[in-house]
Amino acid sequence: MKKESLIKIPNEISKDVIDFCNDICPGSQPLFVKVEKAEKSETLNCFVNVRKYAKKHSGHMQHGWSIYEIPGKILEAEFHCVYKSTKGDLIDISPNLLKKDKVLFLPDKKIVYEGYQIDNIRKALDEDPLIKELITISEKVFKKLSKDGLRFQYGAVSANPELIELMQEKFRIIKKLEDELLDN
Repeated sequence: MKKESLIKIPNEISKDVIDFCNDICPGSQPLFVKVEKAEKSETLNCFVNVRKYAKKHSGHMQHGWSIYEIPGKILEAEFHCVYKSTKGDLIDISPNLLKKDKVLFLPDKKIVYEGYQIDNIRKALDEDPLIKELITISEKVFKKLSKDGLRFQYGAVSANPELIELMQEKFRIIKKLEDELLDN
């Protein structure tokens, strides 16, 4: 049996989610957006996917943030883009790694994709030292990607030994968190 991911799309828009989203983009409201994978769209390539799709289907790119959580532990926002139809409907045409049929999306009109990755925004929901470690190592991974010029790439990237070591440390922390949560 396949183990479910520790990282989830929130099932509801809780007070913690609203506060987190308000810190990121005051005045914008998170909403659930249906995932309808477009033909030829690739995972981890939403900006290219949506740009091509909008050009073909007369719509627009809506920039914003996908919201994820480890329930009760951490909220994380990932820079993302969805398709906005001429009627104003939002559709996520890019498949997500969690293989879910909806995402929690926070529209953000003040941020635009300029050809490079933007680090995720994270907020600890409790004082668990593993969460603080996870946030720190995630920031180190992104800084290393940026330093090595990989922030201009999406999807699979070639990693040097230092980046591989950082990623292994990140996975070790996630495994510890999984064990901790299973014990509770």
